[in-house]
Amino acid sequence: MSINKLTSIVLGRYVKQNVPSVPEIPSPLRQYLSDEFQSIEVNLQESADANLQVADVQPERPRKGMMRYAVSPWNPLNNGTQGLVVYNGSAWEAVQGSGGGGGGGPTDAIQDTDFTTNGLMKRTGNGTYTSVTDNSNAWDTAYGWGNHGSAGYLTSFTESDPVFTAHAASGVTATKITNWDTAYGWGDHGSAGYLTSIVDLSITSAKLGYGAVTNTKIANNTISTGQMQDNIVTTAKIVNQAVTGAKIGTNTIDSGNMANNSIYTAAIADGQVTTAKLADSYLTSIAAGSVGTSELANGAVTNTKIASGAVSNSQLAGSISGNKILTSTSIELENATTPPFVSGSTAYSGASILYKVEKSNYSGTMYDHGGIGTTQRGYADSRYTYMSQGDIAVGVFGIFSGTGTGHSYFQPLTTSGGNHQGKMYLGTSNAKWNTVYASTSSINTSDRSTKQQIEVISDAEARVATAAKGLMRKFKFNDSVEEKGEDARIHFGIIAQDLQDAFSAEGLDASKYAMFCSDTWWEHEGKTYNFQEDAPEDAVEITQLGVRYSELLAFIIATL
Repeated sequence: MSINKLTSIVLGRYVKQNVPSVPEIPSPLRQYLSDEFQSIEVNLQESADANLQVADVQPERPRKGMMRYAVSPWNPLNNGTQGLVVYNGSAWEAVQGSGGGGGGGPTDAIQDTDFTTNGLMKRTGNGTYTSVTDNSNAWDTAYGWGNHGSAGYLTSFTESDPVFTAHAASGVTATKITNWDTAYGWGDHGSAGYLTSIVDLSITSAKLGYGAVTNTKIANNTISTGQMQDNIVTTAKIVNQAVTGAKIGTNTIDSGNMANNSIYTAAIADGQVTTAKLADSYLTSIAAGSVGTSELANGAVTNTKIASGAVSNSQLAGSISGNKILTSTSIELENATTPPFVSGSTAYSGASILYKVEKSNYSGTMYDHGGIGTTQRGYADSRYTYMSQGDIAVGVFGIFSGTGTGHSYFQPLTTSGGNHQGKMYLGTSNAKWNTVYASTSSINTSDRSTKQQIEVISDAEARVATAAKGLMRKFKFNDSVEEKGEDARIHFGIIAQDLQDAFSAEGLDASKYAMFCSDTWWEHEGKTYNFQEDAPEDAVEITQLGVRYSELLAFIIATL
């Protein structure tokens, strides 16, 4: 049996030999020698059994306490384990207990039987061990990510949710919910037989509270002399101009009914004093042209006193400025060949504003909110109609070479007619167009002369592109489900937050890439503001993420 490459130990069992029959030796002597040799054999066997031996077969006569270092092919524990074993009187078992020499004996050695599953050793107590799953490959990968302690992760968080606190639901408390449940438990109020109508003449004086009958609840002409006490209507109770011609019966007022100097101009309604009511020698007519500006009081000429069509061009000054036209007044234009508004600028290269809007913000500062006019110059030296805000316009024109058969354009311009290149949006993040129908697809600028810092994508970017390919999902839009329910159609794409996380996992900032978009606006009482300076102080800030799919798909294709 080989112990190592240099040394071999061979153990052999002592076998008793028969004592030869020697006639010269007396019989008692032979018996004595036989007994001694037998005693020696027993002592040798016991000494061999008590000593630690390397054995590749089981001893023929194992005895309790016998120890052996088992090696193949002997398998005393029936589990392929080799090592130190002891016989307990009926079976072999791994050596347990403590030994000397340095504080640790054979039983301090870790045995294969200490573990029941594959994995890494874990000490759970004094002399107690178990196995845990070997995730060392994942640990090595995590180590390769670098020191997470310097990544600046969130270590604390205080919730502040302006969207929820501004919503009516933020005021729903457990007490209110309990009250609602209690009210629901009262049953269907619709079957309670509450009053739904009032029978005519069923409300008497006894059922009216004090002060219930107000002026607004008394119909015109419902109170006659029969309802009033004598002398209850005094001069002090009649407001100026309250007594009109319609309220005075014919010939009911004579000089005996009026106190001296009791009728003043302010107390006479327009048109109340007629010729029939004037005595002889009183003014009966007004000479033509005798009423001039000095005879008219301020505000005497009102809309109701001007007959329809009475004011013609000859009665108008050279121009009517905007502040002389009421905002609530509509102007009807006749079907004429001459346009109602003509630009005041007739110069070849001049720009003009035809209609301008100015409004103040919450601080009261007036801002130019745009207008309608003509540009200073356009294609082939023509001038285009524009809609603008300040100096930035959207050109709208349809003349090409003067034939009307060429292409028409809708493009961003300045009011001077110059191109406003790459600065204007069609819609916003919170006010989107639904569907764009077009004969051909859009054209994006891709000329080399317009670009710089042209590079091959990095390994980290390639890993993000590969991850993004696996992040494609199908989904339905919330507003579509709200409108169409189960009929809402399925869309395919990527979740912007997932794309952002894929960049972060590689140590990259998604906001530096044009495929990832983040837009913020402010809302207040149902109104939307694209700029914070235009919004009220308590407006709610809202941020929404988006993706440019033309850029994203090109990014993913780069790794295929």
